[in-house]
Amino acid sequence: MSEPGESINVDAPVVSFFTHDDLLFCGLNEFSISVLDAFSYSKITKLATKRVVNCMLPIDEDHILTLEKDGFIEIINTKKLEIVYTTQHSSKISINQGIQT
Repeated sequence: MSEPGESINVDAPVVSFFTHDDLLFCGLNEFSISVLDAFSYSKITKLATKRVVNCMLPIDEDHILTLEKDGFIEIINTKKLEIVYTTQHSSKISINQGIQT
């Protein structure tokens, strides 16, 4: 487990992050998400994304929505730790924020 003030190695600058259950999803500045154990900060896996992930939102207990540069939107299954859906908005505008309603 990391001590307070100790850096956590995630391979690239973190642009966004989201916690879900015992997992920490870190959107990196290199078209990927590093998935860490939320308590020990040990790396579990790394997911390749279409673009830099600007924001992550919960969809339900098992899925996270990613909002990315160039209008890409992806859905991650948090149990299988894999991207299960990818699309690109027709405007191709970077999606920087979202609100769950």
